[in-house]
Amino acid sequence: MARGRRRVLIAVTSHLGPLGRRPTGAWLGEISGFWHEMVEAGLEVEYASPRGGDPPIDPVSALLPGESKDAFVRSGERERLMDSMRSVDVEPARYDAIFFAGGHGALWDFPSDPGLVLATEAIWRDGGVVAAVCHGPAALLEPKDAQGRSLLEGRRATCYSNFEETLGGVAGKVPFLLETSMKERGARFEKAMLPFTQHVVIDGRLVTGQNPASARGVGRAVAELLGATPRVKRVERQPSSIERR
Repeated sequence: MARGRRRVLIAVTSHLGPLGRRPTGAWLGEISGFWHEMVEAGLEVEYASPRGGDPPIDPVSALLPGESKDAFVRSGERERLMDSMRSVDVEPARYDAIFFAGGHGALWDFPSDPGLVLATEAIWRDGGVVAAVCHGPAALLEPKDAQGRSLLEGRRATCYSNFEETLGGVAGKVPFLLETSMKERGARFEKAMLPFTQHVVIDGRLVTGQNPASARGVGRAVAELLGATPRVKRVERQPSSIERR
């Protein structure tokens, strides 16, 4: 970036739920997957949430196995997340990028949170990267660009699709369908041919991922846009549904 900042803000929901018969919150694998890519690229991360403090973690996501999640916990990063700053206390000028992790809880508090809206607008207008995965793009519904247009208007983007919500049995339990709301704001919506598979869309400085499987792909794209290079040798991965403008 122009001023040499190499710091990324990870934003997570403060909403606990419920979602049907169980609580919701942030999806741990999306936080840890993105964090893993930041660590590999040598980028510093900090955490924020609407209420600050320890954000609720979706209990299902906490039970699922995952290399990145295990590393996140072992490294002590989980304790740092528990001390997330309040969104209203965020100083946008400190960050090269902002990333919105998903989890159904984001549908309740991301769109209306003034601290996250202001931080997103400031980072975008300052030339930074804005990224989100799964339900994280709920934070992109209200921010405006320098011309006063929706940040999504005319831009390619993705999120947890209406079809995935339906397959998961929660389409009628969420406050709104994110795919529909993004389209209403002018997003050129894209999704993978198969649900629940990795899909990342890069449109300039806007990076979005469709579902939890896309978290690390979003992280790699953000690191590349920030000009960061991995500090460790990567194992070659099979090609995935990642598209670039």
